[in-house]
Amino acid sequence: MKEIGSFKQLFVDDYLVEASSGLTWGFHPPEKYGANPILQPEDPWEGELVQANEVFYDSEQQLYRMWYGGGHWCNYATSADGIAWDKANLGIKEHEGSTANNLIDGIVGRIVYTPEMRGTEPPERLYKTFYDAKYIPDKDPGGGWRGKIVSFSEDGLRWVPHDGGNPVIVGALGDVNSVVRIPENVLHRFALDPMPEWLKKYEKGYKFYHSFLPRYLALVKLNVRIGHFDRRAVGITYSENFTEWSYPQLVLAPDERDDELAYEQIEASLDLLKWDDPKQRHSHFYGMDVFPYAGMYLGFLNIFDSSMEMEQVGGSNQAGIMYIQLVASRDLVHWNRVGDRKPFIAMGGLDDIDCGMIAGAHAVVAGDTIRYYYSAISGPHGGRDRKDGKPVSCGVCLATSRLDGFASVGADGQGGHLTTKAFTFEGNALTLNADASCGSVGVEILRDDGPVKGFSRTDCRALSTDDVSHTVSWNRNTDVGSLSGTTVRLRFHLENAKLYSFQFMDGPTNEQIAAQ
Repeated sequence: MKEIGSFKQLFVDDYLVEASSGLTWGFHPPEKYGANPILQPEDPWEGELVQANEVFYDSEQQLYRMWYGGGHWCNYATSADGIAWDKANLGIKEHEGSTANNLIDGIVGRIVYTPEMRGTEPPERLYKTFYDAKYIPDKDPGGGWRGKIVSFSEDGLRWVPHDGGNPVIVGALGDVNSVVRIPENVLHRFALDPMPEWLKKYEKGYKFYHSFLPRYLALVKLNVRIGHFDRRAVGITYSENFTEWSYPQLVLAPDERDDELAYEQIEASLDLLKWDDPKQRHSHFYGMDVFPYAGMYLGFLNIFDSSMEMEQVGGSNQAGIMYIQLVASRDLVHWNRVGDRKPFIAMGGLDDIDCGMIAGAHAVVAGDTIRYYYSAISGPHGGRDRKDGKPVSCGVCLATSRLDGFASVGADGQGGHLTTKAFTFEGNALTLNADASCGSVGVEILRDDGPVKGFSRTDCRALSTDDVSHTVSWNRNTDVGSLSGTTVRLRFHLENAKLYSFQFMDGPTNEQIAAQ
């Protein structure tokens, strides 16, 4: 029996599905903005390679905020609508004798912004970032990987590295990271009693305790040997205070199926790729951005399909292409490959800026839609030389999708139904995100002995519109509070419709509705 509380339930896996008939599972990549890219380098201090390090909507400032750049610099931009970006003169950091630029003071990777922590931690730690020690040249003038650095800021523009504890993780961990704060309402999902064996294995004298409660997580690039190749893979590390981190644990790595898909993707990209050796084609997981959503975690997995080792032609690294797949997890260790490993954000055509590499995806909920800000390069990895010799450009791009619109269950005109596993819930109303504009979606609430009286299929007023938050009613009754905390199942009946999610939540009672 599952306890779902008031968390929204998606169809990115079969976690809550007991049985179905006549339905198909749909996978829904977002739609790319028609005027991409929305941001490109224009000034000398922005450099040639621009990638979005962090993007989010600040409800206090009522602005979209972006930190972008690469290597030893970082720039800042804001937007009222998330499309047109203002690169304001910050007057903070000098470039060639002038501070008339949008450079911030410091290096950032992904940023954790915690305004809810005001009053409980120092104001100078309102912003937190986690990035590579490689990008601190005075610490390691010879280059090379030294591990991970954390820094803090009061305004997001002036950053101070953690004093006395950097690097917080030591080791050859690669150059791609993602870091987020674990929402308070899902902390209970970590069953750390007894503590897993891997969590006991810390290096460099890190001090963790049996009462460890992870409040932050970071995903880092690991290097592993799989088959005949050394590969990039995804590791996870946790922290309670952002300064002490567990040593990364491997959670996602390519397999034979990924190599098969890599062969196909490279074959389809030979008009772009200058360098290719079919015997060397294989897959890497370059990194992953994690998105806490609906009581679970969605991951935007950066696939790097390598076509050849560049040392064969006097270079370094590997040639290849990059794009994004969608994965999902409920425990941050076991990940479901949503959409049968199809691209979630696919490469564009040869004339598009995202025809060679797509890196990162920053998801921002905006009303009834989700926006994805991703970095794009019109050339391949490993030197970025195109086969056709055309110049390579880069920029930040945008794609959008329906709220909850990652995956769906759907039926044609013949109809179909889905029955959930038994669960308990919290709330007094059931809402659906569904497109029934050409059909219908109805739902009944079941006990072991059949439909609950008053909540059967014939009692239900079926949805026949396209709605991201439709409150279900049975004989004009929307109040399911009498069933809250008891064990029930749902059975959905669909005809020419798609169901994206459902959620129990607190809504107005029948009496309150009648009084309106």
